[in-house]
Amino acid sequence: MNAEVRTERRPLPLGIQTFSTLREGGYYYVDKTPL
Repeated sequence: MNAEVRTERRPLPLGIQTFSTLREGGYYYVDKTPL
């Protein structure tokens, strides 16, 4: 069995200040707030 796994690379949000721009642009987002 030979399966090809392809992952989509998203851009890093360098200089992006607003959450809406992050979502609309498809950027990576890491929520670092403690649970």
